[in-house]
Amino acid sequence: MVNNMVKGVVADPEELIKFADRLRSFNQIAGSNVSLLNSQFNRLGESWRDDEYKKFEAEFTSTMKTVMSFFAACEIYEHHLRKKAQPLDRYGDIRI
Repeated sequence: MVNNMVKGVVADPEELIKFADRLRSFNQIAGSNVSLLNSQFNRLGESWRDDEYKKFEAEFTSTMKTVMSFFAACEIYEHHLRKKAQPLDRYGDIRI
């Protein structure tokens, strides 16, 4: 691990970028899967209508809100990590 210190931050900019890339990839893949799942769930609701469906629908809706909130947090942190990596990377390029 490369230690860079900029304003009290110790981090490897390459690792920050790798993780930011992984977050972006995760959001894209999982977001696509969630969209498909939502579509299928909506179609399922056309044919499955009983008390058990209503319970599952409430749980599904609640969970999807949490998942979407997590996607939003991942996007925010992806950008944060990239911004944090920039000055660390420049600092690492300084040769004394």
